[in-house]
Amino acid sequence: MKAHAKSARRFEFVAAGGHVDNIVLAGEPDIGVAPIPEPHRNAVHSYSLPCRPNGSFTALSILEGHYLGVCSLEPRKEPLKYQFDLRFAEPTPVRSRRLPWFWLLVAAGFGAFGYGALTAAMSAGNSPQSSGMVGGLVAMAISIVALYVTLRRTTESLQLRSVHGHAAFVSVTGDLGSARRYKKVFAVLSRNINAAKLARPQEHPQFLRDEMREHFRLHQLGVLTDKEYEASKARILAAHSQ
Repeated sequence: MKAHAKSARRFEFVAAGGHVDNIVLAGEPDIGVAPIPEPHRNAVHSYSLPCRPNGSFTALSILEGHYLGVCSLEPRKEPLKYQFDLRFAEPTPVRSRRLPWFWLLVAAGFGAFGYGALTAAMSAGNSPQSSGMVGGLVAMAISIVALYVTLRRTTESLQLRSVHGHAAFVSVTGDLGSARRYKKVFAVLSRNINAAKLARPQEHPQFLRDEMREHFRLHQLGVLTDKEYEASKARILAAHSQ
């Protein structure tokens, strides 16, 4: 079998005063090289978080040395398992909410139509069996069903993102109210992130170099897509030049 060569990628910056600084990713492999297996670290705390309504879940383990182990399981997909150094994560998670706009518009539209039809029918003194009253009640019933579907399909996400790359190292998505239920877990993660930074402090240039390597490693493992990796790399390089 033909061996794949390895290369080192160097990024150069001209800092203030004309000083040239470098970020070097030594041993960056060419196409076809498998990522290096992650070392075994004992778990200190473990959490299992049910995720999207499709039955998937994410298992999080706080590991020795202030690392986080992640196992993401989704139906009909291979489990995604990886670790990352908590030094490179922001302690405050990013919260987002995704609404099913189609069903929300259906609920609002039929609700407005039903309310208008019922108001008009009652103003005209129509009987409950009149077409205006029946149509208004049917529209209100459809609006209630659509609103229920809207609430069921609304999802909330909490993400831990990298300090300078702003890449999502871990993302947990669940139904409405998930962010509140997972609040205590992410509070524990935040404390460990701060502890990791205190345990292994670094000067800013070296921190950026190691953060770059961490993003590259997660890209190799398939945690970050090509697009996410390139975007995070550009942000880290921009932070290095400041």
